[in-house]
Amino acid sequence: MFILTVLLGRSSGADDLGALSLLLAGAALMQAVSVGGLAGAAVHRLLTAGPNVEASIISLISSRLVLILPTFVVGGLVSAGTGIIDDPVALAVFFSGYAIGTFDVGELGKSAKGHFFSMGIARTLVVLVVAIPKFYAASDGDLPRVLIWQGVEAALWQIAVLPRSGFLLRLIPAAFREYRSGIEQIWSLRSLWLGNVMSSLAQRIDLFIVGALIGQTDVGQYSTASRPVEASVILATSLVTVLFNGLVRSSGSPSSYARSARRNGRLIGLLGLGMTLFLALAGPFLIEWLYGSEFSIAAGLLPIYAISTFFVFQRQFLSRLIIIEKAYNVSLVNNLTMLCCSAGLNLVLIPVFGVLGAALAAAVAHPLSLGISMATTKQGRRLLCLAFGGLMLSKRTVRLTAYRAISERQ
Repeated sequence: MFILTVLLGRSSGADDLGALSLLLAGAALMQAVSVGGLAGAAVHRLLTAGPNVEASIISLISSRLVLILPTFVVGGLVSAGTGIIDDPVALAVFFSGYAIGTFDVGELGKSAKGHFFSMGIARTLVVLVVAIPKFYAASDGDLPRVLIWQGVEAALWQIAVLPRSGFLLRLIPAAFREYRSGIEQIWSLRSLWLGNVMSSLAQRIDLFIVGALIGQTDVGQYSTASRPVEASVILATSLVTVLFNGLVRSSGSPSSYARSARRNGRLIGLLGLGMTLFLALAGPFLIEWLYGSEFSIAAGLLPIYAISTFFVFQRQFLSRLIIIEKAYNVSLVNNLTMLCCSAGLNLVLIPVFGVLGAALAAAVAHPLSLGISMATTKQGRRLLCLAFGGLMLSKRTVRLTAYRAISERQ
């Protein structure tokens, strides 16, 4: 994606890059509405299903089918109505591909089995094969063709991991018959689902507000500054996904849970700090070198926006702890607070400082929302202790917190 935006930015400028960014943000929001927050809980359910794995897979398929189709139909029509791009075929292929790419049953099945290497190989091949025509379209400045190939890649991203995942075509009719099971699964996790939808909206509402208040070209500048941080989110999500199974297995013993939380929290926190420093110091030079002098505004925004990177890393780890502790109401309040802080700060700061206000809002919203929503409740403070304990708390404190968390959970 990073190379794609460089090629499109150089060939078409900030306006087309802004259009692509808005469409990608819209697709990501639709994915969040379709599966938001339920992936980690689904893996947890598959890990603990025992002999009832097939029934769990059927319920999982049902929950996906219930949400994906209506969400992408409505979202695609709304996006077409905004006039971001006047090419209905490109939009149809783009959103259809992302709808298929949201059906993550194969990915969840392989994650539960620990088959991360085979998933990585399959998806690497997908990216390499699609990259050639997609990059060629971007270097030509052909945004509709870029959207078509992006949709193809999104679909193949999930199709490639279906073999040997536990997903069987014969289960789909059963999933349609058991649609009530899917609805019940979503309802039982409604706080987690709604919280993660709000989290996804909070991460992208700045783009929508920038586009509404100061225009699509400014979205192109702002998204260029934010894209390195978004790329680091992919790194953080991948790392936390790999660590999650071990964290789940250790969550029944206070000493093992504390040791795992401290070790993983320290690793993620240090990587987040390192990435923050790298983006703040080297990022501005790299943006102008890669995108050209037209994106000097984006280069000036990055050192400010990079401050949010550390908190983005820690939030990914915190989200997995919330699943283990089943603290879904805490997640809901946290993400609602993040959404309110982000929207409020953007609406206040953008009219005063322009696109710089959006970067300032991103830097402030993460720590402010954590302080308001997590540090003010007992369960929230316990989760913060487990998430940040490896960086700033003693082994004894984290072990005591783990003991209390397990006791309350049981």
